[in-house]
This record gives sequence, structure tokens and C-alpha cells, in this order.
Amino acid sequence: MIKEVKRALCKKGNIYIFEPNIKKVSVKIIALLEKLLGMRSKFFTMQEIEKAITGLGFRILDKKEEGVSISLCFEKLE
Repeated sequence: MIKEVKRALCKKGNIYIFEPNIKKVSVKIIALLEKLLGMRSKFFTMQEIEKAITGLGFRILDKKEEGVSISLCFEKLE
């Protein structure tokens, strides 16, 4: 999906990603419950997201951990 976003995004365009913070106990409980219910949810750490997106030709502009959420902002390089 990110490859399609990159294709459609203009040069120096930004993408914002908001994700539950899997480091937090409450999010871990939700992840476990979803697994027990047969849901195929996948929770990513900030480092996993940053590595995946920068590997596709983006640079990180900002990243934050706030409460039970993480947010990252990337800029398209090319």
C-alpha cells in the first residue's frame, strides 16, 4: 500500500502514520484479545515502521510517542 502512496504522492509530499503503541500494556492486551478472537491484526513498533518506510524512499521528519499512540511523519525524497 505504501508503494501506491509513494507513486501518487508528489515530490517532497508528506505521509502521516498513526499506530497504537505496542509497548504499552493496554495495547498488548488488545492485541492479545484480537489474536484470541481470530483477527489478523498486526501491530508495529515505531522502529519497524520507520525502517520499512525509509527503505521505500522516504525520510523521517518527526516521530512521537503520546499515551498509547505513536505518530510518524515522512517526506518523499524523489
